[in-house]
Amino acid sequence: MPRKAKAAESPAEKPASTLETILKDMEAVKSAEKKPRKVKSAPEAAPEAAPVVADAAPVSGGAKEPKERKNNGWLGHVKEYRAANPAVSYKDSLKLAKETYSKK
Repeated sequence: MPRKAKAAESPAEKPASTLETILKDMEAVKSAEKKPRKVKSAPEAAPEAAPVVADAAPVSGGAKEPKERKNNGWLGHVKEYRAANPAVSYKDSLKLAKETYSKK
């Protein structure tokens, strides 16, 4: 059995008292005086910190030296293939170098 669709209520179908109430509420909101926004005051100055000693040793290990990267065999092979075939694009050289590459 098909369900009956509910009739959508439009503002014209609502009772007059409800519409009048809504309109009065809207007017009241519009005419209400807006409260002034609170202005944030500037933060107070923090107490002076202890002086920084320039000769102090770093607390943690400090800056680390970069590690050497391991040689990637595949990328090395592609680099050699491109050197031998400079007219081939990188994308195509990846595809073509696959045929001649063997894992060591």
